[in-house]
Amino acid sequence: MDNNAYIAPEDISGRVGEIKFFEDFIKNKDTVRDQAGKGLPFVSISREASSGGHLLSHVLMSDFLKQDDYGDLFKDWHIFDRQLCETVAQNAQMQDSVEQLMHEKYHSEFKDFMDSLFTGQSDKYTLHKTTSRIIHMLATIGKVIIVNASACCVTRDLKSGIHVRLVAPELKRTTWMMKRFNMNKAEAMKAVEEQDYCQKRLIKQYFNKDIEDPLLYDTIWNSARVEMHEISHAIIDMIRDRARRLKETA
Repeated sequence: MDNNAYIAPEDISGRVGEIKFFEDFIKNKDTVRDQAGKGLPFVSISREASSGGHLLSHVLMSDFLKQDDYGDLFKDWHIFDRQLCETVAQNAQMQDSVEQLMHEKYHSEFKDFMDSLFTGQSDKYTLHKTTSRIIHMLATIGKVIIVNASACCVTRDLKSGIHVRLVAPELKRTTWMMKRFNMNKAEAMKAVEEQDYCQKRLIKQYFNKDIEDPLLYDTIWNSARVEMHEISHAIIDMIRDRARRLKETA
């Protein structure tokens, strides 16, 4: 799938559309079984509520098209967020399609790593484990932007990842929430606080990590002070450098 034909997950209508989006992704990765584990870069984006995580992912996709080396390193990237990964995690056929892409060697190593993270049995726990499996597989394939709070933890064994955290003052994030969802200030503040709390609790519960720990990330940006394209250009430079270093150590 060429970036010029890319369809954003949030522009897809409903669950059927999300599955079709993932099916198209799989079809365009038929040769990836020979590439898995070679270290193609990927980006994970963790963010405070309404600090611009999804916006950054689309700015990156737009800026990729402008790179002189677009046809090599920056072609055929895709965006995946929590909702899309959970949709795939609940579809057995899609899970099988992803797993079939992986070398037996890397599938085994991946399973050992994932089993070391999760031992719970509840339905919610199982969904999170399965979603994490999907995230890890996508990251191993590479050339994906994963907008998900737990992605930096789930993929911490992969050297190809560039882990980004976005933050912004609460007032700025509340104002954006008010405009985006037509909320009053009290409703927006509550939504921001609840989303931040849920993300923080998830990371603590499943990984025993503090989501605000700077050591989880390669770079942290205040999106209220730095323009998205400036952040994007910095990440693109990091992608180039990471790809070069991965190639040198291959």
